[in-house]
Amino acid sequence: MSTIQSSYCAPSPVLEPLLEEVFGWRCHMSGDRTFWFRGAVHGRTEEMLARDIETLSPDSVAAWLNSLNGHFSLVIIGPNWSLAAVDPVRGYPLIWAQQGTQLYVTHSGQAMCQRMGLNPAALDPAQADAFALGGFTIGARTIFRDVHQLAPGTFLLIQPGRETAVAAYHTWQPTCATDATVGDLVEPLSRLNEQLISDLVTSAAGRPILVPLSAGVDSRFVVSGLAAAGF
Repeated sequence: MSTIQSSYCAPSPVLEPLLEEVFGWRCHMSGDRTFWFRGAVHGRTEEMLARDIETLSPDSVAAWLNSLNGHFSLVIIGPNWSLAAVDPVRGYPLIWAQQGTQLYVTHSGQAMCQRMGLNPAALDPAQADAFALGGFTIGARTIFRDVHQLAPGTFLLIQPGRETAVAAYHTWQPTCATDATVGDLVEPLSRLNEQLISDLVTSAAGRPILVPLSAGVDSRFVVSGLAAAGF
């Protein structure tokens, strides 16, 4: 497992997802584990992921998550361990909080506030200031003291007899090809762009692809790439 970012010393809590099969969430049974999933993974169906989870262990969680190419959040609840995770860009955010022996996880701030009975007295003044000034909180904190968010590329793991841990399975490491010229990078970039479009077409599986046109470069790239791919 990768380096633990933070830990909480309370006795092993019970993970309770505050989730329903709405907003893209779907619930599956995976052996003796319950599997909640939202999003998509290139080349993998939810049924394939559920089969993976039947044999998944805490020691293999980080490598398995890092092998998933897509945008997702997921929750696994089992008799021996439980897990919540978000993808490397946190396309589908998750927040969590512990209250006594219960640990809640959800995408919904409203659901969390209702379950925990949060009110303005529970606000974190420093994070509230950050949010008021910049529109965002800092790090894995939220505007409520006892509510945390999973940072991009991280997961929360609960195991009996161990501290509840939040750890990173993916860390973005930028590189700079200092000896390369612009001409050297054109062909590798073209191949990467073609692969991105190919992955998009494959994941659509024949479904229409809607591209909002913003008059910017990104939407033009997607539309022209799809046209070049014959979609």
